[in-house]
Amino acid sequence: MSLDDDAVRIAKEGHFYIADSGTARPTNLTAPESPWNEVGHTKQDSPFTITRDGGDVTKKGTWQKAGLRADVADVTYAIEWALLQNDAVCLGLYYGGGTTETNGGHSWFLPPSQPLAQEHALFVRIIDGDTEWPMYWPNVAIIGSDSAEESIDDFGTKPVKATILTPDTEVLAGLFAIKLPD
Repeated sequence: MSLDDDAVRIAKEGHFYIADSGTARPTNLTAPESPWNEVGHTKQDSPFTITRDGGDVTKKGTWQKAGLRADVADVTYAIEWALLQNDAVCLGLYYGGGTTETNGGHSWFLPPSQPLAQEHALFVRIIDGDTEWPMYWPNVAIIGSDSAEESIDDFGTKPVKATILTPDTEVLAGLFAIKLPD
């Protein structure tokens, strides 16, 4: 293996897009078109995190050979980021669904009494100058992951977590896809 300067990135700018669960990767990676919709403004100083839970390795042996096999526990991956917009899409992702109604000439968002994770395909564009690092997940379950926070000197945030689910079809093989440098 050699050093590859083009395989190192700084996430200078980024965009989150959602579509119906199982939607194929966008053909235009720099400007995803319908059915992909941009989620909206997100937090700048910590754009997102990919978490990993599980994967503990247990050594399995026999009387004759103590380290015959390794058993790896299931791994769950998730993407976590903070939504900043207070629109129906972002509020629905955070609160696990909801509806809107108009009352007194104003639109109101009504969270559900029983939240449900919102299943979508997720596409993230990471931009570092002239280089882009798209990431794609065909099936995720998105819901609020922590307390919404308001501040007198920064934007209010609604943290969400998109747990990666197994794709429903073999056409979408794999849990996710990360574009390699050209």
